[in-house]
Formats: sequence, structure tokens, C-alpha cells
Amino acid sequence: MLRGRCFSVHLLPRQAGTGARLGLVVPKKLLRTAVARNLTKRLVRETFRRNRNELPDFDFVFRLTVRAGPSSRRVDRPVLRAEVSQLVARCVALTDGRTPGKASAHDQAGQ
Repeated sequence: MLRGRCFSVHLLPRQAGTGARLGLVVPKKLLRTAVARNLTKRLVRETFRRNRNELPDFDFVFRLTVRAGPSSRRVDRPVLRAEVSQLVARCVALTDGRTPGKASAHDQAGQ
């Protein structure tokens, strides 16, 4: 699991060749209006779609953990875009060279 300022990302390996999938959790408790929740999901989906070719075969679940703007009704778009892009880049770096379903040499050495 990776954590950012507004999101946490859970990773789960999939079969090779199946592609990356995205899951989103945007609680009403943190963003009260449907407009703000839908905008947040749209921004995450757009960033994920743009980087999909670089992503390994994993399930990525983005969970909003804190309010993404100054109030529960507004979303700070530049902050969200920057954080999601950073988290996607960290996910790629973290999973780089790993084959889903198989432990890497680093993982085997730690066991």
C-alpha cells in the first residue's frame, strides 16, 4: 500500500497479460456533494488512463483518505492531479520488473 496526502493506493497482482484495473473509493463522508465525488473520480480515471500502458498487471484501488480541498464541497483540481500522477509513478517504480504472481529476488531474500 502506498500513501499520499489525499489518497492511499492498494495494489494486488493479477495474471500476466490481463492489464491493469482501477478501483475507486470516494466516501461521502469526505466529499459531501456528488459533483465533488464524481469530479475526483474523473480526475483519477483520466490520470490512470493516460498511464495505463506503463502500468503492470495489477489491480490499483485508490481510496480518498482526507478531504481533497478547502471544504467538503470543493475539490482542488491541481492538487489532486499532481498527487494521482505522483502515486501512479510510485506504483510503476514499486512494481517495476515484477511479474504478477511470482515473488521477485528482493522479495525472496526478505523471507
